[in-house]
Amino acid sequence: MEKASRRLYGWLAFFAFFGLTFSLFLNAFNIDPVLVSDQTLFHQNTAPIRIVGFFSYFTIWSNLVLIYVGISIARGRTAFKYFGNLFATGLIMITVTGLVYNTVLLPAYPPRVGIG
Repeated sequence: MEKASRRLYGWLAFFAFFGLTFSLFLNAFNIDPVLVSDQTLFHQNTAPIRIVGFFSYFTIWSNLVLIYVGISIARGRTAFKYFGNLFATGLIMITVTGLVYNTVLLPAYPPRVGIG
C-alpha cells in the first residue's frame, strides 16, 4: 500500500484505540452523565463487573478487530496467512455495528444534547 494510505490506517487505529480506551475508563469508574440505577451486567455496581459488561458488546469486539487491522496495515505487516479473512471480518463487523445502531438503536434512543 502507499505510504499515505498506511498512515491513514495508523490514524484510524489510533483514534479507535483512544475512543475505546476512553470509553473503558469512563465505564470502569462509573462516570456517566445520565443517572441509570440498573446499568451493570449482573446488577452490581463494581468496576470488575462493569468491565466484563463492557467487553461483552459486539461493538467493542468490532472496534478491537478494527484497531488490530489498522495497526497491521500501518506497520506493513499484512503478509500473514489469514490477514484477508481478518480484514473482511472486521469490515463486516463494523458494518453490522453501524447498521444496527442506525436502524434499531438510533430511533429508539436518540442522542440528547445538554443533559443535566
